[in-house]
Amino acid sequence: LGPCGLLALLRPGRGEEHETPTDGYGNLDLEGEYATYLGGADLILLVAGRNLGDEEQRQHTSLVKEEAPLAGRRVEAGVRILF
Repeated sequence: LGPCGLLALLRPGRGEEHETPTDGYGNLDLEGEYATYLGGADLILLVAGRNLGDEEQRQHTSLVKEEAPLAGRRVEAGVRILF
């Protein structure tokens, strides 16, 4: 298992006059990778889960926060080959 992180934005700080407030949110990310060999090359398999709690997240500094919140729950996968 690789890096994991938990971010809790309980209450955004006071913004500028033109910024509207947003609710706090929690964010859980997990990453993992598995390394092996394949015909003389290093093969690395990667997987990551982002915003696993599927919290609605809006950054108070964003100009489009009401129309476009941050991405919801998602999974990413990839392969890296080093030769």
